Order: sequence, then C-alpha cells, then structure tokens
Amino acid sequence: MRREVIARVIAAYDDPIIRAYSWGRFLILRQRFLDEIGQYLPDEGRILDIGCGFGLFSLYYAQLFPGYKAIRPGGRLVVKDVDTRPSYKRWFTHALDALMSPRGVIHYWPAAELQALLQRIGFRVYRHLMVDVLPYPHVLFVCHRD
Repeated sequence: MRREVIARVIAAYDDPIIRAYSWGRFLILRQRFLDEIGQYLPDEGRILDIGCGFGLFSLYYAQLFPGYKAIRPGGRLVVKDVDTRPSYKRWFTHALDALMSPRGVIHYWPAAELQALLQRIGFRVYRHLMVDVLPYPHVLFVCHRD
C-alpha cells in the first residue's frame, strides 16, 4: 500500500527532475522517518500544508489519509522544518534546495525562533528531533491548540 501511495505522490509532479529527486528521496527515507511524523497526525480531520518545500510529506499523508485540514481548539499543528544548526547540515540542505529550485527563495528559521513564535501565537509546543540518513537538520514541532 505505501509503495502505491508513494507512486501517486511522485506522479503528482510534472517536472521530471523533481520526480526523479522525489523517487530518490523516498528511496533513502526509512519508513520509520515517515512514521515519526505520522504518529502526531490525528485519526481524522484536516491537514493544512502551508506551502513549504515540495509538499512531499504532505502529499504522502494526504494520499495515505484522505479527508484531513483546520486547527480547532484541541487541534494539533505539526511542522517539519529545517533548523539552521548545525551549519554543515544547513549548507547540505541549502545546496540541494538550490539545485531543485534555483530561482526560489531559500530561508530556514532557527528552531528556537520558530518554537518561540508558535508559543507566542498560542500553541503548546513539543519539539521532536528527527534523525535522517542524510545530514539534514530536521526538526519536528508538534503544536497543540487549547
């Protein structure tokens, strides 16, 4: 089932370079990585992708769990982002992002700043550090709306 989901996600992209990158990214991803993010998604409801990156993970979960998107009281916001530290991981990620989107604006938030912003706008925030095979500085914020 998950292979079919991944195939549908990749087929959603028109650009053959992005499709090739997406195939490669899913090949090196371990299922555990996707499951780490997925454990924080609700059993039902909606999920909003605010347009960061390629939408690769959002498309994956939308295919896996159709019918998810808005944050109500008691709801949850899950943000997978790229931290600015350590710098060698940020430069690795920046090089890949620049390759995939040469005209795009690339910006990464320091994790502490993003966490503080999420807290200021009313979320309780749990920060989950992600592990990847490649040197990406992933960080996952699980935010609860009271």
